[in-house]
Amino acid sequence: SSVPEFINLFLNAGLVITSSFHGSAFAINFQRPLVSIVPNNSDDRQSSFLKSVSASNCIVPVGKEPGSINPYYDESLVEEKLNSLRDSSVGLIKSMMEQ
Repeated sequence: SSVPEFINLFLNAGLVITSSFHGSAFAINFQRPLVSIVPNNSDDRQSSFLKSVSASNCIVPVGKEPGSINPYYDESLVEEKLNSLRDSSVGLIKSMMEQ
């Protein structure tokens, strides 16, 4: 499969269930409902990312009861947080290039 086909899967997904950072990032960037499965008691990139964009309810530790899973999040708030992270990253890169 090609890269556009892969991206299109996320873009058109009704729900993304993943255990990877990149799957979580694509789902959030395309504002798709998300279940991000993470190992218990670990500090991982998925959880850190989802917490930083206010989508921590999408973090699902292994073994969590299915009835308590909520794949939905405040898309406007997440987009605002993503834009802030992007702006910070671009600012950091620009300042490094000016040195």
